[in-house]
Amino acid sequence: MAERVAAAGEGVFRQRLVARAVPMADAIATLFFPFAEVVVHDLQSQTVAHIANNLSRREVGDASALDDLRFAASADVIGPYEKRNWDGGAMRSISVVIRDDARAAIGVLCINLNIAVFDQARATLELFVRGVSVQAQPDTLFRDDWQERINTFLATRESHSTYEIEGESTTPKDDQLFYA
Repeated sequence: MAERVAAAGEGVFRQRLVARAVPMADAIATLFFPFAEVVVHDLQSQTVAHIANNLSRREVGDASALDDLRFAASADVIGPYEKRNWDGGAMRSISVVIRDDARAAIGVLCINLNIAVFDQARATLELFVRGVSVQAQPDTLFRDDWQERINTFLATRESHSTYEIEGESTTPKDDQLFYA
């Protein structure tokens, strides 16, 4: 009987430790909303204990599928690693092992970042910047354009980090301009 009471007390203690991760999960999900989901897993019950900003369509009480994992005593942070969401979208995740005072793994806090939206934004920007068959400047339009020549000259000069002045190599400071 005393063993069962002690085991029940230990279970409550473990639940309290896992529950301490809930405000952290909510804070992280709020900061990175709408792109981050944060899940708290209870390793004793092998269930999802909390989900903040649900992106994965899981529910509290669902199986964690973490029962086969063995956490090394030194592994407090796992990742970052790539995974796929239910819709096939790319996710980047990192997991933090929640430990009790004896350093036994009792829970896992997983941060899942939806990077699919950033991949889409990058692809859109690349398409826009690349353009459609960009040609060299037509000579008929720019032959006598002195402003374009000055702009090109200045852009070329600014792209060099070292200038030659009277045979000496000088690295310009932010507030100085060197003219040859």
